[in-house]
Amino acid sequence: MTNMHPLGADQQVEWLQEAAGDRVPLTINYPGVGAWATLKSRLLRADRAGDLLVILYPYVADGPQPEIVVGESLGVAFRRGHEKCVFESQVISRTNCPMGGGIEAPVLEIAWPDSVHELQRRLFSRTRVPPRVVIPVDVARCEPAADKLGQSARGVVLDLSAGGISVALPEAKGPRWRAGDILTCSFALESGRSVQKVTGTLRHCDKTPDGRWRLGLQFVGLETSASGRRTIESIARVASRFRRQEIPECR
Repeated sequence: MTNMHPLGADQQVEWLQEAAGDRVPLTINYPGVGAWATLKSRLLRADRAGDLLVILYPYVADGPQPEIVVGESLGVAFRRGHEKCVFESQVISRTNCPMGGGIEAPVLEIAWPDSVHELQRRLFSRTRVPPRVVIPVDVARCEPAADKLGQSARGVVLDLSAGGISVALPEAKGPRWRAGDILTCSFALESGRSVQKVTGTLRHCDKTPDGRWRLGLQFVGLETSASGRRTIESIARVASRFRRQEIPECR
C-alpha cells in the first residue's frame, strides 16, 4: 500500500456508511473569505441512493460562526483507526435535522464525494531537513479583511511532513504573528521544480538557542484537493530521501 491511495467504490460506500453510523467527528477545511478556516462537524448520514451526505453544521469552539452557502466546496477529513480519510464535496443545501427528544440541529447536505483518499500515518511524521540542505521559504500572513497577503519574511525549512512544517527566521525577523494566524508558505522542495504555495495555521513561535525564531505551522486544506495531494506526494518523496540520508552507510 502506498502512503496515499483512493478507495474503491464499494469500500468508499462501506466506510462512509460505517462512519455515519458511528457519527464520527469531522474536520472541515473551509476557504472562507480570503483565508482557510478549520471547523468541526460530525457525519450524521451517508445516503448513497440520494448521492448525498448529511453533516452537522460546521462550527468553531468560540468566535463568530461561519456562514456557509449552497454551492461552496468543503474539504472533509475523518479518522478511521490510525489512518485519515479525506475528500472534497460541495454544499447542496442547508436544513435542520431531528436529533431526538424534540431537538433539531442545523445541518448541511453535501454531495456524495467523487473519491475518498486514505492517508497513512507515516505521511504526518516530521522529517528533519539535513544540515547541508537549505530550503528557503517565504512566509506571509493572510489578511482576510483585505483579501490579500501582508508583509512577508524569508526563512528556511527545518522539518516537514504532509501535516506541516517548522520554519526558522533570522533574529531580526522577530515574531509579528500570533498563534492561530493563517499564513502562506512559498517554497520549492526540489531543485528545478516550481514554487509551491501552501496555507497553514501558526501553532507556535519560539526563540531558539541560536537566536533565531522557530515557527510551527499546520497545513490547512492540503489533503482535500487534487493539487494539494500532489503537493503531499512531493513532500513525501523529499522526506523519504531526507530520511535515507540520515541512515549511516554500513561498511
